[in-house]
Amino acid sequence: MMPAARARGRRSATAGLAIALVAASTAGALERYEPVDLTNFLLGPENAQWLVGPIAHMATEAERSGYLALTDDAAAVAFVAAFWERRGPNLVFPPTGPKVTFDQRAEEADRAFSEGTHLGRRTDRGTVFILYGPPDAIGFGSSPQRGGDPVEVWSYSSREKGLDGEKPDRRYAFRKQGNVTSFFPVSGVERLRKSPSAVRPPRWR
Repeated sequence: MMPAARARGRRSATAGLAIALVAASTAGALERYEPVDLTNFLLGPENAQWLVGPIAHMATEAERSGYLALTDDAAAVAFVAAFWERRGPNLVFPPTGPKVTFDQRAEEADRAFSEGTHLGRRTDRGTVFILYGPPDAIGFGSSPQRGGDPVEVWSYSSREKGLDGEKPDRRYAFRKQGNVTSFFPVSGVERLRKSPSAVRPPRWR
């Protein structure tokens, strides 16, 4: 084989390996829930979408069904209080506990990921951020459509369990679709590149 041909072969093999690694990097994914399926239309606006976002992944099937069966806001408030009590107490000095972590990350998600009328904590990026914390790195893959927005890929090297009791996938991909950034199949990401600068917005902890 001529030197130039060997070089082309090496580049082709390297590119193929990179794409294969991206495609195989995620063994599973968060189950998809449609917001309308998690909205209790019998409750007021402050409680109707409590399940939408990370809470749906933290709650059991029985808890989701129970909340959707509620018919008044007072019962919803009591339900939410009991939900957090079952997940461990909050410690005041210093302020720690699952609800404290959730509330802190939810505020960050609202600032960083709110889009149009969609509150950040209820978006796909906000859901992953709240459950597992900020990613260890962010990369960008080429758009599947010419001239389209790039695919944003979050990578997690830590395998500690998140607020849902599960370990994060190694990678999550997101793509702007319409007015909101939504999950995108990691297997569809090609030519992944890492961001050359700090990957987290300044507000992220």
